[in-house]
Amino acid sequence: GIIRSCAVTTVIWKDGVDCMDMRRAAVIDLGSDSIKAGWSDASGPGVELKLNAAISPFDDLTDVLYRGDRLESCLEHILLQLNAGAESEAPGLLVTESFCAPATSRRLLAQLCFECFQSPFAWMAVDGLVARYADESLRSASEALIIRFGAFSTHVIPVLQGRADTSRSLRLDVGGYHCRSYLQRCLSLRFPVHKDALQLQPTVQSIIDQCSRVATPSYKEALDTLQPCSFQLPFRVPTQPTIQNLALAIQRREQNAARMRAFLAKKQEARAEAGQLSSAKPRVSDSSELQSHFRNVESLLAAADSLSAKPIIEEFKSFLENKLAKLQQNDLGKSAPTRRNIERLKLLSAHGDERELDQDFGLDDADWSIYQTMSLERPEVVDEFIEQKRQLMHYLRWAELQEAARLPAAEWAALHASQATISLQSEQIRAAEVLFQPSALIGVDQMGLGEMVATSLRNYPPETQRSLLKSIFLTGGNCLWRGMADRLVLELQPLFEPATLITVSTTSTPRNDAYSGTLERYYHSSCQPINKEDYEELGLLRFSERLATALDFANKPL
Repeated sequence: GIIRSCAVTTVIWKDGVDCMDMRRAAVIDLGSDSIKAGWSDASGPGVELKLNAAISPFDDLTDVLYRGDRLESCLEHILLQLNAGAESEAPGLLVTESFCAPATSRRLLAQLCFECFQSPFAWMAVDGLVARYADESLRSASEALIIRFGAFSTHVIPVLQGRADTSRSLRLDVGGYHCRSYLQRCLSLRFPVHKDALQLQPTVQSIIDQCSRVATPSYKEALDTLQPCSFQLPFRVPTQPTIQNLALAIQRREQNAARMRAFLAKKQEARAEAGQLSSAKPRVSDSSELQSHFRNVESLLAAADSLSAKPIIEEFKSFLENKLAKLQQNDLGKSAPTRRNIERLKLLSAHGDERELDQDFGLDDADWSIYQTMSLERPEVVDEFIEQKRQLMHYLRWAELQEAARLPAAEWAALHASQATISLQSEQIRAAEVLFQPSALIGVDQMGLGEMVATSLRNYPPETQRSLLKSIFLTGGNCLWRGMADRLVLELQPLFEPATLITVSTTSTPRNDAYSGTLERYYHSSCQPINKEDYEELGLLRFSERLATALDFANKPL
């Protein structure tokens, strides 16, 4: 039986011998994308630290610990969140590690536990192996096939007689991060307008949780029966305009236009007084002048008797045609509101009037009709077409804003919400398909999940294969995809005998399996944690020999 209290837990084994007192300890699940922590006498983790590239102690896109300074900072932050300083003594640490972690990672963890945080005892567990203890049906099972889904990798681990067979375990360098990144790229290409919202990791994760699923029975067949799925992206409702604000905005725009015209007139008067206009070289810039030149060229071309003179005249004619077309396009078109033109527009207006110019002036399309007027050599002569177009655009903009100002607040918010709604088609099943077709979708030259499981079991006798296939356990965040268990069964059935029974199980909270399994393994294991005295006496050698997870390996502990 187990008697739990806040400070000490006494474990009494079947032979009636008391084991060492299982003191209250801090449980830390070191995941490559997040770190979960809590107390051993609590029901679940109380602290979760999301990792990113700036604070992650793991190597890039792997689950290998290599940054001791970052790991120390993360553990210190977690212990502060758990209020470990209020304890009478330093708490023991129960830490999980990745499957087949290198010895340097375990050495780093041991040094931090005993030398940095002065823990009285420590205990380590492999996350993929202890996760099966979270499932009551597999705690006493001697044979099982564990599929551990991680952020950057996926492991297939056969367990025989309660021990992991590392010689036939396989690793796929594809995990939840690759699925999320692939979905993010697909959505950004299809919805470029919402690219900024799709760059947020919580947004993509919400799309996966709500809309993504595994294609069953196959990817091609699922495309034929796929139904659209709508998703609401995060958005911000702008301030709704009012009639009074619109009237003030129009009035300020007209005042700014008047100041700019006055400034331009003063500038031209100053240039005329200085004699700059008279000394300026004449240039062909008026369309009427170009048209007269064009007519003269046509008459010259008709009167030319010499064939050698015609190519020269025709070349000059084509030059005038291009010049006339560009001039007409500039006269009838609208200037592009570039950053440089906006700054120039504000600068000119600020010189025309000492008062500060509105910060919003120059951002509206209606303001650029004033800039077109300034670009003419004679601003008092405005082309009739440009003036009519400016008045029409001004009227349409005014009508649109008036209609928006009359909308109720709920309809105004619903209008912007509908603009931030996307409809997912094949993207619903593409993210999970990365695990089954990594080579075709993301270019990772490795076998898919179904083929990897079959390869791992291929060297076992038929009896062992059937025993393992009856106890497949899925753990990790990717288990939350709908249809994962069904797709895996459909992938494995053609690879084995037709009468083979394939059973796939998972828990209701697969993301916390490693944490829950560590608690069960710690309280129900006959192995004692490593105390500080043993570590100081024999160092890492003693630590590796008495590592509790050594019981879970069929060969020598790594």
